[in-house]
Amino acid sequence: MNIFDPSLNEINSKEIKAMLTTTPSRIFHSHGHFWDEGFHNMVLVLWNEHMSVELLSNWLDLMNEDGWIPRELIIDQYSKLNVPKHYHNHITNIANPPTFLFPLLHIAKKLAFKDESSSNFLKVMFSKVARWFDWFINSQAGYHQFSYRWRGRDHLMNKMQKNKMTMSSGIDDYPRSKIVDRYERHLDLRCWIAFAANITGQIANLVGEERSKYDEIFKHLTEESLLDDLHWDNKYMRFGDFGAETGSIISIFSSHKVVNRIGYISIFPFLMKIIHPDSYKLKFIIDDMTNERKLWTDYGLRSLSKSDEYYKQNNDINAEDEPQWRGSIRLNINYLALRALKYYETHSVRYQNVIQDLYQRLRENILNNVIDVYYEQGNFYERYNDETGAGEGHYPHSSASLFILILSEEYFDE
Repeated sequence: MNIFDPSLNEINSKEIKAMLTTTPSRIFHSHGHFWDEGFHNMVLVLWNEHMSVELLSNWLDLMNEDGWIPRELIIDQYSKLNVPKHYHNHITNIANPPTFLFPLLHIAKKLAFKDESSSNFLKVMFSKVARWFDWFINSQAGYHQFSYRWRGRDHLMNKMQKNKMTMSSGIDDYPRSKIVDRYERHLDLRCWIAFAANITGQIANLVGEERSKYDEIFKHLTEESLLDDLHWDNKYMRFGDFGAETGSIISIFSSHKVVNRIGYISIFPFLMKIIHPDSYKLKFIIDDMTNERKLWTDYGLRSLSKSDEYYKQNNDINAEDEPQWRGSIRLNINYLALRALKYYETHSVRYQNVIQDLYQRLRENILNNVIDVYYEQGNFYERYNDETGAGEGHYPHSSASLFILILSEEYFDE
């Protein structure tokens, strides 16, 4: 495995002879992906806890001394043939959404009071998670306090892209601000860090370690007024990334603003349960989710509004790459939406009836379509067409793991 350290401008090699990991698709994505690993293990940990512990331990063992974990693992020749060469180097300032914390908290709750051996193992695992968290929050820090920016958009490999991709975010070609600079603020990353602080604090408490640092970070990142200052647009009444959309960069005050784009990113504070259950902002998010011109379809929530300039648009100037997160339906984000609706259904007084109805309709749409496509096309797919419901992209795909969780209504509450 080649590891590039941008701070030293050098490439080093690390030998990895074998690793146990799940894969999104054995045919097309035959290597491990860190953020996919978390979703897959949400099913695996319920079926075979011991195997899930082994898989997650393998990923944590890849950590370097600073706390960085590679976002994917390309070590065998078959995987290298299926992955463009510019992704073969693993860059030490590139992060990935910490979905591994969903199953890890489940494991921690089981092992914490089991026996001394399990408790000691959990303490070792927590020490690695704590090191990773420190790296995560510091390496992805933004220009303003309590703002965060995915690294990697300014990499040379992105030169031919109409809107620079953010591979580190997991939602690769979802359009961000048009100009890439250090003043960007990425809303989903901020929500993931809040989530990570909450989970890491809980695990710290389970192993008898100090949790106040994580609680304090979580408190700041879920403070609604601070979130509004950095990511809320009062004109369009929605959340978004912050960045420069047009023109030359003169100052951060004249050219930068909250990006008005309706899609998975704009509802992320809802997805990660950061919005107060009775906040008026929840109404605007629900309105976007249920509008058929925006996110609502008969098959699940689409990733990008039909009115967006990038909707179903190819991103690479010279290649025929299919749009991935520009309108199609993704089960992982729809799972997070159902998980959030289940939470707000219980905690919201003002919107409880609306949310109950929305949960039932969305869940039925997703399940019915995935089952119909399986019988018609014979597989589980990477993504689903927002206009026809048809399966698209790679197959067979382990998005089936999310289907199982939705079917069984297993939502891994913190």
